[in-house]
Amino acid sequence: MINTVKIGDKFEKKALKIIHKAIKDGQLSINEAHAEVFEKKAYYSRDREKDIIFDLSIEIWPEKAKDYSLVYFIECKSGKSKSTKVPIDDIEEFHEKVRQVSGLNCKAVMITDKSFGKTTFTYARNKGVMLIEVKENSYEVKLHTKNQQNQDKNITKIDDKIQKLVTNLFLPNKITGLKKLSGESINQITTVIIDEYVKTHDVFSIRDLVLFIQKKYKIKIDLSKDLQRVKGAKIDGYYDVKNKVIYIDKYAAKSERFAFVVGRELGHYFLHSNLKVNQSIYNNFEDSQYNLSLKKHELKNPKHWIEWQANKFSACLMLPKNIFIIEFVKCREDMGISSPHTMYLDKQVCNQLDYFNTVNRLAMKFRVSKMFIQNRIEELNLITHG
Repeated sequence: MINTVKIGDKFEKKALKIIHKAIKDGQLSINEAHAEVFEKKAYYSRDREKDIIFDLSIEIWPEKAKDYSLVYFIECKSGKSKSTKVPIDDIEEFHEKVRQVSGLNCKAVMITDKSFGKTTFTYARNKGVMLIEVKENSYEVKLHTKNQQNQDKNITKIDDKIQKLVTNLFLPNKITGLKKLSGESINQITTVIIDEYVKTHDVFSIRDLVLFIQKKYKIKIDLSKDLQRVKGAKIDGYYDVKNKVIYIDKYAAKSERFAFVVGRELGHYFLHSNLKVNQSIYNNFEDSQYNLSLKKHELKNPKHWIEWQANKFSACLMLPKNIFIIEFVKCREDMGISSPHTMYLDKQVCNQLDYFNTVNRLAMKFRVSKMFIQNRIEELNLITHG
């Protein structure tokens, strides 16, 4: 159940709408047929011998059950008062209300734009209350809790989904400062950088280009770290906006993927340094899906645009259009291809060999991965599929 205290009808209506949609869309791992959402529902308290009315509540009903098996309560504490911390009295009162109406078959969450003091935190931990602190553009779960009476994995999944939902109610679901740049706009940006470095149309050293960019634009690129242990996930590179440092995994730095990875992170540096984005909200956006009929990724949310732009920047910077096409044609002329400006790929063995030989030679020439070459050939429409 969601109990929003003194945050206004406007937010209450918004929360109700989002909860209904989240359940309907299956975002909470709750079967719509087994969940009921209420507004201003009264729950009877035996201690008071009268009802306690909560703004919103979510009840989970097993199939053919005569009563709900679980109810969610979330209390919100705004920072309108002068105190910067949630008083221990507030969480004691909240827990007592929850206890009176639901006993043990409930989940209690308190979310605030203040902070929780040590005593409040200790009390919440001992009583099994989840604590979430919300700031202007971020949030942090200060205390995770599990229902001691029920360690069901499905309930834990619901907990995680509920947590994501309620925190997003308090955070902006957009990314400020994002410009939806076209591929040509990105190409123009990279062309300026490349022209500062080299004036000819010859293949250049990618590592020398990276050194030039570091010096020219005062950005540090660190290739010494094993990023597998960064934030608990294996990543090959990331851009630290605050400190203007690009970190590339030390193993990726020695691999054929280096050009693409460092180019992508440079894309974030040149295109996205001024974005105002919370990492938690960013991670909540779904990854883009490749549309087979359109033969491209669909750009439906800010994360799609940001990652597409960074990838596009990498391709334009490391495999510049003019240089790449010149080398593509030259490579195929050296192979004795009669129509070197384009290639045709179908199930015929001769065309497949032509394709793979071209990709292999260009990968060696530019010292990048075969996948990087394949993607660039597709982007520049240098291939026709049969």
